[in-house]
Amino acid sequence: MSRVLVPTLLSLAGLCALAGAATAQTRTCQGEITRLETLIAQTETGGPPVPDTREGAFATMHRQPTTATILAADKDARARAKAALDSARKAQAQGKEAACLKALDDIAF
Repeated sequence: MSRVLVPTLLSLAGLCALAGAATAQTRTCQGEITRLETLIAQTETGGPPVPDTREGAFATMHRQPTTATILAADKDARARAKAALDSARKAQAQGKEAACLKALDDIAF
């Protein structure tokens, strides 16, 4: 590799890292609340289910899911998303941005 190329690549890597940090800092509680509200509204009108990272005990029993178990899991995920949304709204109303984002971090949306 040439001597000019290495510093250029390092500079580009540094810029990418700074861009990633800037993106992470622009995450706002209100933006995340709006995103989750939209997702919940879509699921209630027949859209894709609310994403959920937790795997229930039933999923580890080597059984095929039935329509009823899928609907129950979706209902449970939606209830957890709404609870997280309520917690986030309360934290936001109190001016606690970090607590608001933490409440929303429990949901994988």
